[in-house]
Amino acid sequence: MMNWLLAFHFVGLLVWLGGLMTLSRLLGHHVTLSSAEAREALIPFERKSYFMAILPGFLVALLTGLGMLFGKGMANYFAPGSAWGLTFHIKLTLVIALIVLDQVTAAKMRKVHKEDTGSRGTFMGLHGAVGLIMIIVIILVKTNILG
Repeated sequence: MMNWLLAFHFVGLLVWLGGLMTLSRLLGHHVTLSSAEAREALIPFERKSYFMAILPGFLVALLTGLGMLFGKGMANYFAPGSAWGLTFHIKLTLVIALIVLDQVTAAKMRKVHKEDTGSRGTFMGLHGAVGLIMIIVIILVKTNILG
């Protein structure tokens, strides 16, 4: 059962974070367009990307992650001096940062759609932050860097 949860966890992460990176790039492009018609044409795609892909991917990743944590991981998390617990705590902190970045991106998207204003630099910063956190999490998962 854990292998299935892990597989769906990876799929959820891929859809959530890949979609978030794509959306941040698209919104950065959106605010630089000079044509109002071109900007209006992107709005339905951006909304569908968030609500039909990114948000469901997040929910799959969250639910499968909680399933794995409460399935077998909780005992390791609370074990004194456990390297797994420390690594997990760092990953959990980074995931909270990713959730915040997700919500900031969604709020900025709504603002761009409503007021037609925004900064390309803001969206590129969001894009870079999501990518950097993803890289750090992958390093934490694939290397036993903390022992």
